[in-house]
Amino acid sequence: MFFVNALPTLVWGRHVESARLGFLLPAIFGLCLLYAALRAWDEDVPGFRYVALLAVVALPTFPILTLYLRQGEQAINPVSLAILVSAWFLICLKDPRPAHLTALAFFAALTSTCYAPGLLVWALFLVMGFGILFRALARGDVAAAEAWALTLVLPLLDGVTCLFFRKDLGGLHGGNSTLFAQGQTLLANAWKTAETVLFQKNVYEDLAFLSLPLLGPILVYLVASLLLRNGAGHFVVAGWVVGCVAIGTSFTGYNRFAPEASLHRVMAVLPVLVTGLALATMSLLRSSAVRPRAAWFPVPFLVLVAYGAAAHHQSHVSWHDGYAVPSTRMVARVVDTVRKSRIDPKGAFVIAAFGGQSDPVNFYWGDAFNYLFPKHQGTSDPSRCFTNIDTALPAVVLVRKDGGFCENPLRAYAGREISRTEFDHRLGPEQTVPMVEYVFRGTEGRGSPP
Repeated sequence: MFFVNALPTLVWGRHVESARLGFLLPAIFGLCLLYAALRAWDEDVPGFRYVALLAVVALPTFPILTLYLRQGEQAINPVSLAILVSAWFLICLKDPRPAHLTALAFFAALTSTCYAPGLLVWALFLVMGFGILFRALARGDVAAAEAWALTLVLPLLDGVTCLFFRKDLGGLHGGNSTLFAQGQTLLANAWKTAETVLFQKNVYEDLAFLSLPLLGPILVYLVASLLLRNGAGHFVVAGWVVGCVAIGTSFTGYNRFAPEASLHRVMAVLPVLVTGLALATMSLLRSSAVRPRAAWFPVPFLVLVAYGAAAHHQSHVSWHDGYAVPSTRMVARVVDTVRKSRIDPKGAFVIAAFGGQSDPVNFYWGDAFNYLFPKHQGTSDPSRCFTNIDTALPAVVLVRKDGGFCENPLRAYAGREISRTEFDHRLGPEQTVPMVEYVFRGTEGRGSPP
């Protein structure tokens, strides 16, 4: 999946926009495809066009989802793949031609190669896929059974391989192999998780998990589906949603969070939930005497758009006041400094950021700098300063103004200063750190900027 995320980089180069676009494009493409799949699902249902459009407009109204769509990082991959798999699954149910089944198999296989919660989507796909396979066998449709069997091969092999060899999933070395022992944690957190989800308590970055306008319809859908009022398929989806939320907020991964701060792990249930709700609504319209009119459509549409805009604003505020801002702002500053100083971003140079006792990632974000400047040499440890750093290279050095960090080692750059800029680096809404940014040219013949 990360190769897919990197494709914009190959086209437009290594930029912040390219990196974020690689995570955003699959979600955008998935939403367009989901709309097409829902429109084609049952064209005989009165108002099917409105239901399809409302379903797509509804997804950006989930506040926690808008944050990660804006943020552009790996946690959004399971959501994008859930949208794509849902869309292709519906398309294949209507028109199971080889090209459609191949696309479904490809995206279903990707669910096991992204952020670990993608395996939740992988598991649901296998359950639904094998259900269709067995149903085809039961009615004697050999051709359909063979087609779905072939579709299941790649995702099944890919997922099993990942379960064995991905270290973040435990692999052959144990890891989360003691999941059964964590069942007590699941039960202990059950009410806290339910309270967080259902009663709209603020969760990660003060953002709600569910969309408030959809809270009632979602609860009705889940209860009706668990009572088998919507059929076996919806029963599986509803049970999967409840199980994913319980497991995702209780079982450990690399990090251990409280339930109210773990719901970003199970965002992948949201597009599946909305898709199930849309299909159940279509079934209800087909069986009822209600005939939706075009005049009714603007009301729910405008409500969802307005709430989506509010959720986007809330995520914007959360983004700018939250944990990611110090690191991303520092990255943005260094990118701008490299451009203004005419340092070759593809060449070798030094990035040094010394923030003292604060979290080093607030000053030097290694992953981002390695992506943007693949040949740079980085350091953020004030106890080591420029140890193992080639001080003959051009350098961007950021130090705390009040810290006196690495003053003696900085003398290695004497006489090569291009600029010195003082600025305040914000760590939080009420916390700033006075910083000094130095830009040094390289020695002659060592990547010196013009």
